[in-house]
Amino acid sequence: AWQTFFNLLVDANKVWAKNAAILIVILSAKKTAKGHVIRTHSFDTGSAWQNLALQATSMGLVAHGMEGFDYEKAKEDLS
Repeated sequence: AWQTFFNLLVDANKVWAKNAAILIVILSAKKTAKGHVIRTHSFDTGSAWQNLALQATSMGLVAHGMEGFDYEKAKEDLS
């Protein structure tokens, strides 16, 4: 799956991310399966990312958030 995630990156991020041990995408749903709006989806996802970054730091690892990837391709490739 690493190559799938790597292929989503813009070229500038591929330069350094090629050495990453793991690549992840954190998503948030704007609506429930029944169509109800989830007003806190951005907050919830931001909190999840923050906790992931804090845990990585506490373990002596480096976590780097970025937006430089193809969002439409991510939707398609990751369903």
